[in-house]
Amino acid sequence: MPDEKDLLSMLKKEGFSAYAAETYLALLTIGRADGRKLASSTRVPFSKVYSVLKELEENGLVIKESARPAMYRPVDPNEAFEMLKRKRIYEESARLEALARALSPIMNKGGNVEDAKVEVIRDQEAALSRALMLIKDAKFGIKAIIPPVKEEQGKLIQLLMETLVKTGLKLQLITDKSALKFVTLEKSIEVKLISEVPLGLLMADSRSVMVMIYLGSLSTLFTDSLPLVELTDLVFEKLWEIGRDPNAATYHQRNQAFFSRLLRRAFELGDA
Repeated sequence: MPDEKDLLSMLKKEGFSAYAAETYLALLTIGRADGRKLASSTRVPFSKVYSVLKELEENGLVIKESARPAMYRPVDPNEAFEMLKRKRIYEESARLEALARALSPIMNKGGNVEDAKVEVIRDQEAALSRALMLIKDAKFGIKAIIPPVKEEQGKLIQLLMETLVKTGLKLQLITDKSALKFVTLEKSIEVKLISEVPLGLLMADSRSVMVMIYLGSLSTLFTDSLPLVELTDLVFEKLWEIGRDPNAATYHQRNQAFFSRLLRRAFELGDA
């Protein structure tokens, strides 16, 4: 069983503040308490404890039972995190759908793209199947971005890499240094390093694109719309230019703000 330090670390990785993580663990142990008792049982200052409890309440981890004094009890972790998972999946899906709606008008510019697809895939198995199909249908080469991933996602990356190596196609790969352990290095694979790339990408022959985001579950935006593919290709090439050779003597982390500016500039070019 993980100790308290491990549990605090796990909660922080899920986006909870240090104070929120400590307060929730204290409530699980105590069972029911007011702000004053929690402040005395943790390192959370009394001046901050109620804002921390509000954070936990909004995330569904605690329930406020009374007003004077305000008493709080923890929600069962199995129930609380199942609800939180559903909330995050819903929010992530809504963002992807909004992105798809925002990008779709680009597809019709110039009147030279017909029957193009813009598709949101929320199921991990369906996304993996589509990615494998994308690789197998490629004729000339693959471009890919691998963000920092956990072990369970790393297995999927390894499967995709094995499939790619079998095709013998050229691969240009941008990845975070920590994800290199999941990459099979072959002569046909060129690698550039960029720190903490925020999303995954798979592009076949510069004609089909999958953009992958992982936030509790995998969601994927697939398109073969030429303007969107060209826009993505432009972003990839700019990132490739600033990427670092993994065999270089030193590795300098790149400013993540540059990536945000680059994406913003690419979308501006797409609207031009």
